[in-house]
Amino acid sequence: MSRLLRRFTCNGLYNPLRLTGKCSNMIAMLRLGPATLVMLTLGLAGTCGATGVAIQSVGPYYPIEADFRATYDADLGNQGAQSFDDYYTWVKRFYDGYLLYPSWIALEKRAIAAIVPARQARAARGLDTIGFLTAAEWAKDNDHHRIKKEDLPGWGNRINDAAQKDSGSGSTLFPVIDQVSLDIRAKIQGPPAVPLPSRLTPPAPKPKPTPPTNHGTAPAVRPPAPKPPAKPHPKQTHGQAVAKKVKRKAAARKHKSGVKASKTGAPPKPGGAPDGG
Repeated sequence: MSRLLRRFTCNGLYNPLRLTGKCSNMIAMLRLGPATLVMLTLGLAGTCGATGVAIQSVGPYYPIEADFRATYDADLGNQGAQSFDDYYTWVKRFYDGYLLYPSWIALEKRAIAAIVPARQARAARGLDTIGFLTAAEWAKDNDHHRIKKEDLPGWGNRINDAAQKDSGSGSTLFPVIDQVSLDIRAKIQGPPAVPLPSRLTPPAPKPKPTPPTNHGTAPAVRPPAPKPPAKPHPKQTHGQAVAKKVKRKAAARKHKSGVKASKTGAPPKPGGAPDGG
C-alpha cells in the first residue's frame, strides 16, 4: 500500500498541492487516515497559494442541483449507467474535495484572492465556468465522461501556478483561465451538450444607439405643403348683379358693332346706336 501511495503522489502522477520534501513525510501523513487527510489537505491548500495581494470580495459558484439536471438529461447513454443522485454526488465531491481530490472551491478562492478587488469579478466568471463545465462532465460514469481524472491535475496546477505568479492585475492568471477554458470546451464539444446555467451566462451587451446620418445617401425630400382651401365666392347684392349684367350687354353690342363695320368698310357710329331714322 505504501509503495502504491508513493507512486501515486511522489512521482508526479497526481500531486495537486505541489508539495515538496521527502516522500516518506507524505506517506506518514497519508497514514493518519482519510478524514484527517482531507482536513489537512484543505488546510494546506488554503495557505500554499495565498499571495496577500487582495482580500477576496467575490465568492465562487457553489453547485445547485437544478443547474446540473440539463447536462444529465442530455446524455441518454450515461443515464442508463448512472442515476442522477450518484451523478450529483460526484459533482459535489469535485467542488468540496474528496480523499485525494482537492477542493475546487478552495482553489478558486485562492486564485480570486490573488487579484485586486476591481478585477476579481472577471476572474470569478472565468473560474466559475471552468468549474461547472469540468464538474458537469467529469461526474458522469467512467465509461461515458469525456473529461478524465488525469485531466484535472494539469488544469488545476496551471491555474494555481498562475495565481501565485500574478501581481494582482490578472496579466498572468487571465490568459491561463482563457486557455484552460478552451481546452475544456475542446473536449466536450459536440453532443451530448453541457449547457451553462443562466446564472453563469453573462448578459449580452446592449448595442449602442447610432445617430442617424445622411452621409452617402440622397437628401430627404419633403412632401409639398398642402394648398390652402379656395375661398368661397362672396355673395353679390341685387344692385351689383344688375350692373354687371348691363355691363356685359354693352360689351356684347360694342363687339357686334365692330364686327359689322369690318364687313361693310364703314366706321361704326359713335355711341354704338343702331341704324335707321
